[in-house]
Amino acid sequence: MYQVSQQLLFLATLTSISSSSSIACTPSAYYSAIQSTLDDPLSLSASELDTILRDHIRGHTVIPYTSTNVDCWDALNILDADPSDADSVILIYKQTPDLIANGGLSTGWNREH
Repeated sequence: MYQVSQQLLFLATLTSISSSSSIACTPSAYYSAIQSTLDDPLSLSASELDTILRDHIRGHTVIPYTSTNVDCWDALNILDADPSDADSVILIYKQTPDLIANGGLSTGWNREH
C-alpha cells in the first residue's frame, strides 16, 4: 500500500508540474538563470562549469527508464498528454495524437517518440 501511495503521489506531482505554467518554461528561460555565468564559458575551467551546471539541476526528479514502479512510460502519459483527449498523447516529432494504449506496440509509439 505504501508503494502505491508513493506512486500516486509521484504521478500527482508530475501532473501538477506539467500543468503549471509557473514551473514549466521555455529553454531560453530555463538557461537564462545561468546565462550570465556562461556568457564566456571558455573563461571557466571544466570543473567550474561542471559545478555551475550541477548546481542548476540539483534537486531534479530522476525517472527510471524501466521500472516495475513508476517509470518513463507513466511520466510520458502525463507529460505528453493530449489536452483534448485523455486517452492520447501528442507525439513529439509528428505533433499528432496517438492512443496511450498503443505505447510500446510495434505499430504504436515508443518512449523515444
